[in-house]
Amino acid sequence: MFTDIVGFTALGQRDEALSLELLGEQRAMLRPIFERHGGREVKTMGDGFLVEFPNALEAVRCAYEIQRTSREANFSRPSERQVLLRVGVHLGDVVGTPDDISGDAVNVASRIEPLAEAGGVCISRQVYDQVQNKFELPMTSLGPKPLKNVSTPPELFKVVMPWTERGGAVPYAVDQNRIAILPLANFSPAASDEYFADGMTDEIISAVSGIGGLSVISRTSAMRYKQSSKSLPEIGRELKAGKLLEGSVRKSGNRVRITVQLIDAERDSHLWSQSYDGSLDDVFETQSDIARKIAEALKLPSPRVGGRAESPEVHALCLRALALWAKIGREATEQAKVLYEDAMKLDPESARATAGLADCYRDLAAAGYLDPDEGYGRAESLARRAIELDGTLPEAHVAMANVMMRDNYPGAEVELKKALALNPSHADAHERYGYVLRGLGRLDEALDEAKRAYELDPLPSSRTWFLLISYYFADRYDECLAATTRLIEMEPALSWAYFARAVLNATKGRREDAYRDLRTIRRLEPDEMRYKSVQARIEAHLGNKEEASRLIDETLALAAARDSPATLGEIGQVSYAMALIGDRERFFPFVEDMIERKVAGAGELRDPSYRNMAADPRFADLLHKVRKSYGISN
Repeated sequence: MFTDIVGFTALGQRDEALSLELLGEQRAMLRPIFERHGGREVKTMGDGFLVEFPNALEAVRCAYEIQRTSREANFSRPSERQVLLRVGVHLGDVVGTPDDISGDAVNVASRIEPLAEAGGVCISRQVYDQVQNKFELPMTSLGPKPLKNVSTPPELFKVVMPWTERGGAVPYAVDQNRIAILPLANFSPAASDEYFADGMTDEIISAVSGIGGLSVISRTSAMRYKQSSKSLPEIGRELKAGKLLEGSVRKSGNRVRITVQLIDAERDSHLWSQSYDGSLDDVFETQSDIARKIAEALKLPSPRVGGRAESPEVHALCLRALALWAKIGREATEQAKVLYEDAMKLDPESARATAGLADCYRDLAAAGYLDPDEGYGRAESLARRAIELDGTLPEAHVAMANVMMRDNYPGAEVELKKALALNPSHADAHERYGYVLRGLGRLDEALDEAKRAYELDPLPSSRTWFLLISYYFADRYDECLAATTRLIEMEPALSWAYFARAVLNATKGRREDAYRDLRTIRRLEPDEMRYKSVQARIEAHLGNKEEASRLIDETLALAAARDSPATLGEIGQVSYAMALIGDRERFFPFVEDMIERKVAGAGELRDPSYRNMAADPRFADLLHKVRKSYGISN
């Protein structure tokens, strides 16, 4: 293996002191990685290393860990201190001395390394033949490449990193029938009208979602580009969207001017544009016309038109409420609740306000801020009323599904299928449906819904988390690891991302990697009880039964000392640890309590970590009990 720092010579000419400091940091970072994979540092050459390994697989795994660790380190550094590396790996015979190695294999490896991408790994055909079907990441051929002083051009391969364009958690090609409605710019004189521009963006997303054959990026991903300096082709590539709609809103009193243009993202070319001038009363027709014009430009069927028009006052209240509700949290949800109530006072037959209020009650009850029976009961009556008022409103059916997921998964499935029939691009509905399908035991279908939700809404970390969990339940290790790496890239300070990777590493017996992730979790996770719960599970995966049992004891002791019952997120990992070490006497009462307190969903018992308990008749009883509590009959 040869390594090299990209642009090191130029950096040394600009700032010699900084270049030497970064070189020292890079060497300190890489040497422990070599050791973990059995690598022997032969020598340093300027800013690079020459390293030999006992086998090709460990060399490639080491190369990947080098790039992954370097990338993670760069997250917290200013741009001038970020270090990019190239790594080249070749397999062959060498002539060795205590201080050096030589031969054709060394020469070839030194020629391969400069052909790697910045932050990438390049390997020879000989290495590829040894590691294919054994290494977790895909490798693509670069074809034969001429090398200096090598007579026959060897075929080279590159390791496709999970964070690259082709190696993301779920690789999707740019789709010409995939569109992102970018946040409309607020050109209104009053800054307080920002909510109106955001609300109009939401309304256009909803209207365009009615176009058959068109996939529409979800609001949460689209809103990430508000005031973004990225070019339209960049945004298109990131969202895998072939079409983008951008524009602006100017609101003054009762008058509104909306300007929009449709862009081909790949070609950065204009397809259609139009300006609309009118009163607030004309807004609904404007939204519908924009959707129709997009359908015409893309030669797709005209969008479905449903629902009833609302007054400008009710429309404005709903837009403000939605903007608050999207922020999540008790204060924002309660403020949104008041605005939806105000809208319903003005128009008791507003289906949108009624469905929005149902979601507020459900969220407050689920978070424990309202009595659960009272909160869910109120949410259910509101959701039913919203459907009565407008059965074509997807959000009304999603609101009902949210309520039914408390104790009626089959009913929730029916409502989610109705919502998706009305709006196939509803990312939240796809994710909720995936969760319901997992509880119903249909894991392959659940994974399909998780992938679809991610495709429509790839930027929120919660979407990537749901995707990796779905891969894990489906025993798709490689894809789960790629999604986990993507999550760490998105949220480098999220402790649960490293926990997911620790579980994967421990499952594969990669002890040092799992412990390294645990150390990261320790730095990021302030809650001692939660950390010990996670630690117990990792030790159990690694087969350390006594240590896992000790940590289970400590976690439960901390939980018992609390004033209020611990949540599943705080101590639920000990149930997996109990299962993994075969502690049946504690496992069954613990999980039964989780089921009775409804902190274990209908799908949780299908976690692969519970398989050690599956042969025990008591596990079938638990599965029957949890399915019954969620209305699942078979």
